[in-house]
Amino acid sequence: MSVDTRTSFRRAPKINGATRTPISLSSAEVAQANTYAIAEQRSFAFFLRMMYLRGLKEYESELANNKLPG
Repeated sequence: MSVDTRTSFRRAPKINGATRTPISLSSAEVAQANTYAIAEQRSFAFFLRMMYLRGLKEYESELANNKLPG
């Protein structure tokens, strides 16, 4: 299944020193993320970055509260 991840919405400003990083997602995950990105009028890449940052913040919070095993 091919999903068009391009949108016609405005792009977020470029991040100085940013490196393109490939991420492996299933077709269903790509479709779901693209649906949310379109609904929020954001680019697919910016939406994925936002989700990464939200997850990272939650992870760091769990680390600080000793909620992670290890």
